[in-house]
Amino acid sequence: MTMQRVLGLLLVAVLVVLAALFMRLATTPAVVKPVPSVASETTPETSPPIPVVEKRKVLVARKVIHAGQFIDKSDLAWGEMDVSGYNWISSSDYSLSQFAGSVAIDSIMANTVVPYDALVRPEQHGFLAAVLAPGMRAASIPVNDVTVGAGLIGPGDYVDVLLTFYANSDRGAWSMAQGGDINMLTNKTLVTGVRVIAINRRSLADPEQELGRKLTTATVEVSAEGAQQLALAAHMGSLSMTLRSQRQPGSDNEQMELWVGDIHTASDQLKPKPGLVLMRGQQTQVVGFSQEDDNTNDNDSNDDDKG
Repeated sequence: MTMQRVLGLLLVAVLVVLAALFMRLATTPAVVKPVPSVASETTPETSPPIPVVEKRKVLVARKVIHAGQFIDKSDLAWGEMDVSGYNWISSSDYSLSQFAGSVAIDSIMANTVVPYDALVRPEQHGFLAAVLAPGMRAASIPVNDVTVGAGLIGPGDYVDVLLTFYANSDRGAWSMAQGGDINMLTNKTLVTGVRVIAINRRSLADPEQELGRKLTTATVEVSAEGAQQLALAAHMGSLSMTLRSQRQPGSDNEQMELWVGDIHTASDQLKPKPGLVLMRGQQTQVVGFSQEDDNTNDNDSNDDDKG
């Protein structure tokens, strides 16, 4: 009896232990092993490198600059700006005075960095091309102190270009130098209201350059047709320029032509008398009849009529 009781107690104890283990397992949460994602197994994407931006003292526009505009020192300034790359102008390489008279190729907004290739300085090639308006040409003509207004006409002025020549001559400027029939001397306005962009090497960028030197060439801004007219006219006679008012610089299309007879009828008395024309090389001589010969011929004609 005692043995049975002991076995019963042991069985009860085992059952209690098993029940306790079961209860513990039932209340313990299951551990879920994470499933590896596809993204975690792949190599992470690399983002592009961020450009290095530095603060530098560079050239900036103080105001809006338009394409084709001439630059004054007051239009520019040095400013601390965030820049990258190489298309900017450093204060360590240039001074503001070096950009005075430059021409802007592109428009530049106020308070922005001036790109290195946005300005053309006067000493650089392509300066005059940047000065020209779209569709226009730069035509150079020979001038002297008289034909260019005694040096009073300069870059930036607006002028008319006139041609003086002998209408019956096929020798152009040589005929003017040698003289000819004054009644055939004429003056014609070729182009009107054109802008002077250079005198010798004086340009709009530096109008004071070469002042006092001998004037030989004037460069004007004309249309393609006007450039052809000036190139041809330079071999026909003498070209001169007349200054226009600043209040009316534009073209008025006055293509005037004037003859000597329009100025004074006394020029008819300067006509050579009819006679034999002798030409020796480049010299021309008119051998006329004397007044006595003319009177003799008239008297002979009257005698014949009486007879």
